[in-house]
Amino acid sequence: MEGTRCYRCRTFGHAFAFDRAWGSFYYAGWIKRLLHVAKFRPSPEVFRHFTSYTHLDWPLGMDRVVPIPGHPANRRIRGYSPTHLLAREVSAFFRIPWTSGLIPLHTGKPQRARSQKERLQQAFVDRFSWKGPSLKGETVLLVDDILTTGATAHAAARTLKKAGASRVWVWTVAQEVPHAFLPVELTTLEPMREVHV
Repeated sequence: MEGTRCYRCRTFGHAFAFDRAWGSFYYAGWIKRLLHVAKFRPSPEVFRHFTSYTHLDWPLGMDRVVPIPGHPANRRIRGYSPTHLLAREVSAFFRIPWTSGLIPLHTGKPQRARSQKERLQQAFVDRFSWKGPSLKGETVLLVDDILTTGATAHAAARTLKKAGASRVWVWTVAQEVPHAFLPVELTTLEPMREVHV
């Protein structure tokens, strides 16, 4: 998050606990439809494909990959965790370990059922604990499917830094961007592109 503050930083109103974030697609058009289908129907192969061609201009220097855990009820329904699949693929590509050490402390209702105000309030609650190896001095990559307000990523990054991580980066398949911020061509051609914030 360098230079001009993005709309997400301005909306959040505080400094994020993570040090940088980027997504591979805008959460719009066909990507939005595909992610919705993949999340709510058993489609693990879709998440594997998402990571197969999005690494070309990623920063180097990551020591570990950590998936943001989904809601337990969703995992029971799907039979797998999309973020675990993403973490495993990224880990294999960069040849660094991945660890599923973030443990949700308070589940409640899923994030998709919360308003923006509720999501932002959740950012400052201790939502996770760390049950993994020491992260002292590490640069950790958090992975998730969608970045909306940044509240979940912020809460997860706070936990990782308390566990010793020196830097926390966030990668998501897609980032939700208000329509006013979308490129004009996206409304017609909907191109695939990297989005860095």
